[in-house]
Amino acid sequence: MPVIKTKVVTERPKNRAGTLLSAETAPLLRGDGDISHECGGCGTVLIADVAEGDIISFYVLCPQCRAISLIDNPGAKLL
Repeated sequence: MPVIKTKVVTERPKNRAGTLLSAETAPLLRGDGDISHECGGCGTVLIADVAEGDIISFYVLCPQCRAISLIDNPGAKLL
């Protein structure tokens, strides 16, 4: 199972739109694929078991360390 370590950002860039997801527990989202995304700060699994192309681009507030991670897949196809 591939694990992708996210990029932690200190703040959302002003020139980039994106939704910020936050929850009290992790993972915040779970799918039926084989790719997981973990916090670049503490290693907590934020997004679990998604398929390639399921994730577009958004920010996640880690419930453990409170770091903001960028979950990004610039190659994803929009429907």
